Parts: sequence; structure tokens; C-alpha cells
Amino acid sequence: MKSHRNFFSKEKEAQPMNKNMLPINRDNDGKIHLHMYTTIFSDVRDNLLASNAMYANLLNDVKSCIEPYSTKENIVLEVYETSKVDEFVQDSVVIGFRKYINSCLYGINKQHISRFILFFSFFLAGIFLEGILYGLLDGKLTMWVFKSIEVLASLFIWQFGGYVAFEFLGERKLIKRYKQMSKIDFNIKYWD
Repeated sequence: MKSHRNFFSKEKEAQPMNKNMLPINRDNDGKIHLHMYTTIFSDVRDNLLASNAMYANLLNDVKSCIEPYSTKENIVLEVYETSKVDEFVQDSVVIGFRKYINSCLYGINKQHISRFILFFSFFLAGIFLEGILYGLLDGKLTMWVFKSIEVLASLFIWQFGGYVAFEFLGERKLIKRYKQMSKIDFNIKYWD
């Protein structure tokens, strides 16, 4: 019988909690099979062209499908279409989507590196100011000027610390997610 007095008591018949509560369907190669529905393949067949907006919509659909899973997993997307498409259209959409993902990945990597360099330069400027204050100018400035420069130096150092603590790991995970999406295998099926 469950004890309602203590929420943290361990129950004897309770099932152990898994990290991921989703059922995982793996094949013999260890790849996870996920299912989704999209119309991009039939749209490309009808229009003979795929726009960046179409790839962005496909990216949003794919991202929402694979979000619960680790970035280390190999994924096969089983895409269901309501109309049959030939192999040329399938290959052109998959290749175009991979090029779109790689261009997004390039932009994210470039932004990540530039932000890291910016905040690291703040860190170095803060350390430099602290070194000058306490090494060269100790006691030579008025207290007000000394404390003002010290606050500015501390702000620079904490800007880097805040970036590393709150944004750096999120950006790294986003880069890993885009790398994972660029390696997804597509299996297009007809859904009647």
C-alpha cells in the first residue's frame, strides 16, 4: 500500500524509471526508427523545385521528431507520403535537405566561435584590468576610480563566466543536433 505521508519514500512495487520514457524501436544496426508524415516530396514532384521555406518546415518537423532522443543516436526517419514519388525526387529532396542542414550548421558554428572569442576577450580584458589595478596601480588611484575600474574588470570576467555557464553548452548541443540531422537516413514510404 502506498504511503501518502512521505512523497520521497521508496515503494517496493514501483518500477524503476528510465531516463527516456519513449519506447525505442532499434534495428539490427542499432539505429532508431522514427516515423513522420510530410508532403515535401510530393510538393517537389509537382513543382520541380524545393525552396528554403520547404526545407525549413522539414527541419522543424525532423527536429521535433528527434528532440527527445540523445544526440549520439543514429536515426532512420520513415517518412510517409500520401502519393508515390520517384527515386529522383527522393534523392533530390534528401540531398537538398542535407545541404540546407550543412549551411545552417556552418552558420551556427561560425556564430558559436565568434561569440566564444568575444566573451573570452572580455575575460582577458578583465584579467588584464585586475592585473594592472592590483599589480601596478595599487594605492596610486583614488578609491572611487579604483573601485569603478575593479567593477568593470569583474563585469568582464563574469560575462565570460555567465556565457560558459548558461549558453555555451546549449550551443554545443545545438551543433551536435544539427550534425545528427545531417546524418539521418530517410526511408520514404507510401501511405495509402
